Amino acid sequence: MVKLKKCPYCNIDLQNIKNVGSHVKWCDKNPKRQDYLDTLKKTRNKSKLTGNKLKNRNDKIKKAWERGCYDNVDFGKGFKNKKHTDETKKLISEKRKKYLKENPDKHPWKNSDKFLSKPCELFKEKLKDNNIIFVDEFQISDDRFYSIDISFPNKKIGIEINGNQHYDKKGNLKKYYNERHNYITDKGWILYEIHYSIVYKKEIDLLIDKIKKYSLTQIELDLFKKQYFNRINKKKCCKLCGKEIYKTSTICSQCSVEKRRKVERPSYEQLIEEISNLGYCGTGRKYGVSDNAVRKWKKQYEK
Repeated sequence: MVKLKKCPYCNIDLQNIKNVGSHVKWCDKNPKRQDYLDTLKKTRNKSKLTGNKLKNRNDKIKKAWERGCYDNVDFGKGFKNKKHTDETKKLISEKRKKYLKENPDKHPWKNSDKFLSKPCELFKEKLKDNNIIFVDEFQISDDRFYSIDISFPNKKIGIEINGNQHYDKKGNLKKYYNERHNYITDKGWILYEIHYSIVYKKEIDLLIDKIKKYSLTQIELDLFKKQYFNRINKKKCCKLCGKEIYKTSTICSQCSVEKRRKVERPSYEQLIEEISNLGYCGTGRKYGVSDNAVRKWKKQYEK
């Protein structure tokens, strides 16, 4: 690499200058110097705040330092994995509630299509096709931001189309949704919780006919609730031991393990007696298993 002896822009001698590249880049007569300055300003001015806004922000930070807000902060570790205190959580919650009360349309459940339920929207379309008037996402109170999927406020009747995430393994409503249901019913409403699978059944047409035929106070949704919703709550029992199960299988996990065993195990008392008389190896030979298998049987019984 050839070292420059003179600056190509100002012709100054560069032999006594340590940083030759810096002088050439920032030379006053360099035509690209202004471009370098513009890019430097952009990188330094990352904040969009200017003028009074920037001054107000700096004043707030200065006052916070004076109040001692940063005295207990360990800046060496940063703010990663830090948790809010109970006081800050309460303050954030109050501010959030106040904001949503003043701006109900800004609620994330209402201003985003991300939370739309396809079965619920399909059921609403069927109601509209049958000229049934209802209120969509009706909020019954300002205290809580609960809204009902399909509601008839003049009759205080609501219909909720629920997915599997609303229920636990036993088919009951989870804690949050159960509290929500109780809150709405305590306000004098009749709320029907319907599993989304009903929407895709032919019997949904019968439900729509009932809504059209009778007044809303005489809607008998219990029939559909028994046929579909209660089948989620239907308790199943193991065919072998009678233990209550909630899965699609016909037997419980313990009976399934026992059913796959190739050798029928003796009772605990008989096993202990045979081990004392024949030993682990002799007992294993009697049942066609290894001595370690006999030890495992003993451990499982003693558990």
